[in-house]
Amino acid sequence: MHRLVASPSVEVLQPPAEQAELVGATLRRMVGRVDWGVGGVRRSPSDPYYADPQARDQYVLPASNWTPEERAVFETFIFGGLARELADALCRIGNDGGYRVAQQEAQVTLPGGHFRWHQDRRYPAVSVIVYGSACDGGELEVVSGGGGVRLVVPPREGFVVVMDARTLHRARPVSGDRPKLAVLTVVEPVRSPQESTYGQEAPYQNDPA
Repeated sequence: MHRLVASPSVEVLQPPAEQAELVGATLRRMVGRVDWGVGGVRRSPSDPYYADPQARDQYVLPASNWTPEERAVFETFIFGGLARELADALCRIGNDGGYRVAQQEAQVTLPGGHFRWHQDRRYPAVSVIVYGSACDGGELEVVSGGGGVRLVVPPREGFVVVMDARTLHRARPVSGDRPKLAVLTVVEPVRSPQESTYGQEAPYQNDPA
């Protein structure tokens, strides 16, 4: 993995080209199951995607609905190819024991869609975001460190963001005509609280100071 950005709470990584292509192709096949319509997704009773209430024009496919082949690709990529980076991130949040996967899902953000300022968790955990394609707009904006430094990450095929799940972040609106594709995995220490605060909005409506 080539490290593009490193900060106390966020790392941005670029995998080898063949790994990036495999991740992108796998995620595009997932999205290919959905019948796309004007203005969004035409959902049927059997459609496993559901709308994320915390986002605009974003749909998610939980890992429980992935095929075994799709699951194997991302398990190998995240827990194999990113093993060292994931271990380092868990160490930084003070994890000295085992960990579990608390959440894993594919995300599709339609043109015009965005995600408001939020934290993935309110307790120590690690978020891993893997992008499956490039698109116009849709940048991840992160408030990194105590000084309020803004980090902006454009979505590119195979790019990986590993960050403290308590980090404040948002996704800017997707422009153009291509959706943004990504996989989110949240890993937490086994002693973490069972309740999830994923997608919990920040306690203010405007940009953080």
